Amino acid sequence: MYCEFGKPPTELSQEEMKSAIDQFPQDFPQFAVPIAGGNEPWRSTNASRPLNKMGHAAKHLADFQKIDPNLTEGDVAKILEHVRSVGNSSPTSFGGKAFEAVETIAGKSVTVKVIESAGGVIKTGYPVP
Repeated sequence: MYCEFGKPPTELSQEEMKSAIDQFPQDFPQFAVPIAGGNEPWRSTNASRPLNKMGHAAKHLADFQKIDPNLTEGDVAKILEHVRSVGNSSPTSFGGKAFEAVETIAGKSVTVKVIESAGGVIKTGYPVP
C-alpha cells in the first residue's frame, strides 16, 4: 500500500514495493503511520441499492465527505444500510421508520440518521450535526 498525504491509498505489486524500499538508504528512519478507516463494521455491509437510488440521500454525500473526503457513494450507501440494520428505530409519519446509530468514520464517532419508507426502502440518510 502506497499513500501520499491527501490522496487515496494505492495498491502496489510486490515488485513495485520492493523497488520503492530499495530506493531508501538502509539507515533511513522508518516509522508506521496509521491509516484511518478500513476496519469499520459498516465496510462489510452490502448496500441494498446504490446511493443515487436512495431518494434524497445522495444529496448528503458532501456532508459525509466533510468527515472523510475519501468516502465514495458506495461507502455512504453501506453506512446508511448499516445504520438501518443496527440502529435504534422509531416510527415516522406515513408508516415509515427512522433509524439512528453512531458509526465510526475515519476514526471519528458520527451519529447517522436514516429514514426508511413504509415500503422498506431507504429514502434519505445524513450525519447528525
